[in-house]
Amino acid sequence: MNRILHDRRRWSDRGQIIVLLALCLTVMLMLFGLSIDVGFAYVTRAKLSRAVDAACLEAMKNLSQGQAMARTLAQNSFNANYHASGLDANVPALTINFTTDAFGQTMVTVNATATIRTFFMRIVPKYRTLTVSNSAEATRGKLGDDFGARPLGFDEKQWWLHGAPARGHHFRHLFRQCE
Repeated sequence: MNRILHDRRRWSDRGQIIVLLALCLTVMLMLFGLSIDVGFAYVTRAKLSRAVDAACLEAMKNLSQGQAMARTLAQNSFNANYHASGLDANVPALTINFTTDAFGQTMVTVNATATIRTFFMRIVPKYRTLTVSNSAEATRGKLGDDFGARPLGFDEKQWWLHGAPARGHHFRHLFRQCE
């Protein structure tokens, strides 16, 4: 009698592994898809970061030509460094702002936002696309004051400049690297 009950219980337990395997494979496939989509988002963010940094530096470098020209050159630099791919749902939105703080320092802030399509997460309607953004900021002091950049020229014996100790040859070496 005991053997008959044991055989019936075993007979009713058959097939449960198939249900568990189906559930586990579904969850694993969803996690695999999530990792691929998030990986593409990180790649897009790296591309966006490179392009935003280049645009910010280009705007700051050309600020002496006027804000309109600096903005145009920064947009051109961004477009040259951000190469659109099949992942992009639309063209990245780029904003370039010029501000001046209380000390007279000019700041350039560049923000960009890209929207990419997902592959596996689009099963959930909310995640058909992902939004990736990045920003960069550069600051430059007023020219000719004690806090900003100015042309420097001094001989080997001059070691004190506006209250800040510095060696002449050291400053010339640094400025040669920046040229």
